[in-house]
Amino acid sequence: MKKFRFYLIAGAAALLLNFMMVLQSSTVALITGVEGDVTLFRSGSETKETVTLGTELGKDDLLMAGKNGKVTIYFMDGVVVVLNASEQITIGSSSSDSKKNDGSTTRSVTDTDVSLKTKNGYNNLRKNEIASLTPANFRGEGVNAVFPMGFISTTNPSFGWVDSSNAGIAPEERDYVLIILNADEEVILRKELKGRSLIMNMVQIPELALTLSDEMQEFNWDIYPKEKAPAKPDISRVNNQFTLFDAGRSEKINTTLAEYENSLKSGKIDKSTYLIVTGYYLKDQKLFSQAIAAFEELALMKQGVSFTFQELALLYSAQGNRTGFMVNYYLNKIKNLTVK
Repeated sequence: MKKFRFYLIAGAAALLLNFMMVLQSSTVALITGVEGDVTLFRSGSETKETVTLGTELGKDDLLMAGKNGKVTIYFMDGVVVVLNASEQITIGSSSSDSKKNDGSTTRSVTDTDVSLKTKNGYNNLRKNEIASLTPANFRGEGVNAVFPMGFISTTNPSFGWVDSSNAGIAPEERDYVLIILNADEEVILRKELKGRSLIMNMVQIPELALTLSDEMQEFNWDIYPKEKAPAKPDISRVNNQFTLFDAGRSEKINTTLAEYENSLKSGKIDKSTYLIVTGYYLKDQKLFSQAIAAFEELALMKQGVSFTFQELALLYSAQGNRTGFMVNYYLNKIKNLTVK
């Protein structure tokens, strides 16, 4: 993998405007899963287009799945529809206004065609509300925490970090120590972890089981190279914080997430659709760190997709300047794709 570049891109704000394209009011749906031969004819055009993850669909666009094709469509009103082999759909102004052809008849999309109906529709998935991009505050250890930061609803969050201290060009296997403190500055977890330099590390800690309460709870955490981990952490030097929502709000959110997971397990939606729908729901709830974890998993599963990089850049920017280096990293990714 290419080495992370931790510097501001010249004209980053201009690049952000170029690459983080806001969904227009004409966008009705989004491709969240595609297999095999799938073809798109734009409204009023006879030119075939090949769809990819994140392709946006507008009114009167015609989407066709070939004999070995399958495509999952996420409508902005929150409805997910799967198009199987030899089926086609003409996009309307909404999911219910769209027309599906199964090879024998053409009819309106109904509840029988719906694989998942999400709690929220998203009329503007990529909001142009980007924090100012500034360099990350690098510590001497060179290990940069990425998430969780801000609010979370899960009692077992994923932790992400990037080790930029490697002077070489290839990632190296390394040992790290994760330390988590509660609001009383008590260490509730000290855990040795394996990781690699120069790449995104993302792990869940099975033995970490936070407990929901009637009030929100704050936690501080940091990650160090094993040889530099302090025996007793100084709270003033522990740089990262996340807040667990209260039980009422967390349980409501987690119930919705469980419904999405059940749809995945039952085969109603594919993994990429599950991650996108989950990520958008978490983003809507301002749970940016959890949304990042979903889109980072998608980036690993579907590599080299501009749509995923765009969402990650926006989500990292929403966390503030401390993860500005990740915004720049994904802007570079997008830039490299566009010049190929």
